[in-house]
Amino acid sequence: MLMPLATWAQSAYFSHITTENGLTSNNIRSLAVDKSGFLWIGTMDGLNVYDGYSVTGYYKKDHAEIAASNIIHLTVDKENNKWLGTYEGVTRVDANRKFERIILRDTVSRFGCRTVMDTKTFGVILYTSLGQFYFSKANKWQQLEWIPGTMRYRGFSDAAPFSEDKIIYATDSLVMIMDYAARRIIYEQPFSNVSSVCRVNENEIAIGIQTGLVNIVDIRTKKIVRQYQLRYESEGKIINTTLNELRPTKNGYPLIAGSYSGLFVIDSSGKITIHTHNPIDARSITADIIVRVEVTNDGEVITGSSFAGISIFNVYNKPAGFTRIFMDEQGKFYDSYLSDIAEDRKGNIWIGAYETIIRWDRKKNISKFYKYYSSNTGDSRGFESWRRIINFRPAFRSI
Repeated sequence: MLMPLATWAQSAYFSHITTENGLTSNNIRSLAVDKSGFLWIGTMDGLNVYDGYSVTGYYKKDHAEIAASNIIHLTVDKENNKWLGTYEGVTRVDANRKFERIILRDTVSRFGCRTVMDTKTFGVILYTSLGQFYFSKANKWQQLEWIPGTMRYRGFSDAAPFSEDKIIYATDSLVMIMDYAARRIIYEQPFSNVSSVCRVNENEIAIGIQTGLVNIVDIRTKKIVRQYQLRYESEGKIINTTLNELRPTKNGYPLIAGSYSGLFVIDSSGKITIHTHNPIDARSITADIIVRVEVTNDGEVITGSSFAGISIFNVYNKPAGFTRIFMDEQGKFYDSYLSDIAEDRKGNIWIGAYETIIRWDRKKNISKFYKYYSSNTGDSRGFESWRRIINFRPAFRSI
C-alpha cells in the first residue's frame, strides 16, 4: 500500500543551534543525546556539547586524542561513555570528558570507523575498516572473526539498534539483522540504494531508499507491508525527495525522515507531513537539506543540516500557531491590523484586516489578499458580510 503525498505540517516551533551560538561548524555530521540529557554534535570541524543553554566546542588542534576533526558518527553507551567515529580512527570520551584514542591490534590508531554499536553480550562494537572489534576480558580490542563477508565495510550504508543484542545493518545491496548473542544473521534481504534503516516494532523494520521510498518490512515473512513515498511540490510538479536518514520515535511511530527537501513526519495512520524552511519565519527549520536526525524518548526531534546547523522541535507538542507576516504568491506582504478570523470547510483560514481579506492556506503556508472598502472602516462589519456569503464556521483555535 503506497501512502499519499505529504502535506505541510501544522505550526511547529523550532529552536536553533548554529555557529552564532558557539558551534564549531554548521556542517553537522553526527548527533547523540547522553544519559544526562546533553546533546553531542559531531561536525566537519570539531565536537560540540549543548547543555540546553550554551555550547562547548572541542577542536582536534586542542585535543590530540580526537581522531579527526570530521566526526561522522556518535554513540552513547550504557555507561554514558561517548564514542566518536571518524575516517581516521575512534575516540572515547568518559563521564569526566577525558578523551582517549582507541588502539587496535596493539599499534594501529589510524583506521576508518563508520558506526559504533552497544550490545549486551559484547559491549561496544566498533565497525571499522579493519573489521568489527569488541573490548575483551583481556583488556584489549579483539576482532570478531565470525562476522560474515556480506557485512563489508566499503558497502556500509547505515546501522541501528533492533534490541539489546541485535543490530540492523544496511549495505549497498543488503539489509541484515545481526544477532550478536547467537553469532549469526537472523534476517537478510536484498535492497538497493538504501539510505537508512531503523526498527519499527519487534516484527517490523523501516528501510529508507534514496529516492524517498520508505518500506515497512515484516522480518518474519520478508514482505513489504506498507510503503510511503516521500514527495514534495515544486512549481506545480510533484517530485520524489532524496532521503538521507530515517529514525523512529520511542514506540516506532511517528517515523522521522530527513531529506533534501525538508523534514518528513510519518504517523501511525499513514499521514505524512513536512516541515520546510520559511525565510520569513525565524521559528521554522533552518534549512531543507537535512542530513542527520536524532529522536529522544520524550519526542525531541533534533535535525542537522550540512550548512545551517541544528534545528530542534518536539513531535508530540502541537502548540497554537502564530504568524507575524502574510505573503502572497506575488511576494506582497501584509502585517497590519487584524479584526476577525474564521475557517472554511476546507480548512483555509480567512482573516479580516483593516482594508483586506486574507485567505491563508495554512497547510502550504500560502496567502491571497482581497482588497475591500467599507463605510465601517475600523470594525469587522465588512468582514462579517464575507462570512455570510461564503458560509464560514467560526474558528478561534490552534492554527
